[in-house]
Amino acid sequence: MAEKTLGIRESLRDDMKPFRLITEREMCDKDKRFIGWMKFDPRDRPSAEVILQHDW
Repeated sequence: MAEKTLGIRESLRDDMKPFRLITEREMCDKDKRFIGWMKFDPRDRPSAEVILQHDW
């Protein structure tokens, strides 16, 4: 069972484009905003309450 799961996981990964290779034109505005919220310092990002109000 574990081998089958790992095989499925590997095949999914092979079909996906690495995130670092995705251009800005390939992302919608909602995705760009979401990624913009990912800041290391919590003071630099919105609260969970604010993020949960977003329509993404």
